[in-house]
Amino acid sequence: YDRLEPVPEFAPTPVPTLTSREIGFDQSLYKKLDVNGDGRLDGAELKGLSQRLEPDVDLAIRIGTRGNGQPGVEVLNRNDAAGIAVAGSPGTNGVSFVMGQNELQIAAAGDDTNAEQFYLERFKQADADNNGYLEPAEVNANPVFENAFAEIDADNDQRLFPQELTAYVAERTSAAASRIVLTALVEGHNLFDILDVNGDGRLGRREFALAAARLDAWDANRDGELEQDEIPEHFRLELSRANPGLPGLPRAAVNRPRTRETQPIAPSGPTWFQKMDRNQDGDVSQREFLGPASAFERLDTNHDELLDATEAAK
Repeated sequence: YDRLEPVPEFAPTPVPTLTSREIGFDQSLYKKLDVNGDGRLDGAELKGLSQRLEPDVDLAIRIGTRGNGQPGVEVLNRNDAAGIAVAGSPGTNGVSFVMGQNELQIAAAGDDTNAEQFYLERFKQADADNNGYLEPAEVNANPVFENAFAEIDADNDQRLFPQELTAYVAERTSAAASRIVLTALVEGHNLFDILDVNGDGRLGRREFALAAARLDAWDANRDGELEQDEIPEHFRLELSRANPGLPGLPRAAVNRPRTRETQPIAPSGPTWFQKMDRNQDGDVSQREFLGPASAFERLDTNHDELLDATEAAK
C-alpha cells in the first residue's frame, strides 16, 4: 500500500506511513485512526484498528462437524446503525447481508464424514479373502486404494493392514483440519433474487404480483425505472476445510444461502390446502382449487385470486 515518494540519497529513511488515498479507507474511519492528526497513518496507529473499532456484524461460522440443528453461519451481534440488513431467514444454509446496493452471502461447508470409518469400511469390502490385510492383487482397479497403496504401506511389505490405513488417514486429516479455504465469488447483478421472495428458485403468481413493489424498493433515484446500477450486485464467500487429498473421500459441500434449484416450500395450512397446492409454491390458485368457485371467493379475503395458508385456515 505504501507508495513512497523518491527520497534523496543521503536523507534519513522515512518512517513508513499510509495516506488515506493509499489505504482506501473512508474519511470518517481514517480520522478515527489518525491519532496525531498528521494526515498519515503509521504502524502504531494501524495497530489500534482492532481496538478502536466495533464490528458491524459478529458471526459464528462452523466448519466441519456440527451439532444437531446448528447453523453453519450464525449472526451473534449486529450493529443496527451500520445499515446492514439480513436478507431472508438465517438458517443452516448460510446468511445473506444487504449493504446498500450490494448483497453478500456467506456460506460454510459442513462435514459429517468420518474419514477413518469410511476407509475401514472400504478396506473390508476390498479384503476378498478376509485375511485381515490387502495385497496389490486385491486393489487392482480399486479407486480408493490402487494409487495410494504404496504410500499407505508404511513398511513396504506389500501388505496393507488396518493400522497402516488409520495412521495414513489420521496424518492427512489432521493436517487439513488446521487449514481453511475461503472462496470469493462475484455473481454480478441479479434481478431474479429480488423477485424470488421465498427463495425457492422459481417465480410464482404471487411473486409476479408483488414484482412492482419489490423493484420499487431498489429504485434509488425514484424515477420510476430500475437501471442496471440500481440492481444489487451479489457477492458470495464460501468457507470450508482444506481438502485432505484422500482418494475416494467425499468432499464437504458448501451449503449456499440460495440456489437456482427448485425447492418446495415447507408445507403449512390445513391438509386439504396442502394437497391442492400441486406445485408446492405455498398458494392455491383457482385452477388448483377443487371446490366450488363460491367457496374460493369466500376464502380469498384479499381478492388476489390466490389462497394462502392463513386464508385457508379460516
